[in-house]
Amino acid sequence: MWIECIVASASLLLAWMPTESEDLDMQIRTIDVGDVDAFPGVVYPRHRAMIRPPMDTLLTEVPVVEGQRVRKGTILAILDDRVAQASLRAATHEAER
Repeated sequence: MWIECIVASASLLLAWMPTESEDLDMQIRTIDVGDVDAFPGVVYPRHRAMIRPPMDTLLTEVPVVEGQRVRKGTILAILDDRVAQASLRAATHEAER
């Protein structure tokens, strides 16, 4: 996990490093902007889904960001399955008795 953070940080730093600039011959003009109207309001999503794990567990990773479009089968969250694995081992051990 730390290596991923370091690589991501280095990538971001490299992306922000200044590069050679080239002179561009451009014409710039200004325009007057008229009055701006504001229409405060609330936007509601067309579809909404509640996602819950089948049991109490810890959330270890969320590989998507809020508002991102996803398709069927996209992994939305990675859960810590150590408790479930321990319960499975205990049940298997009990069944073998």
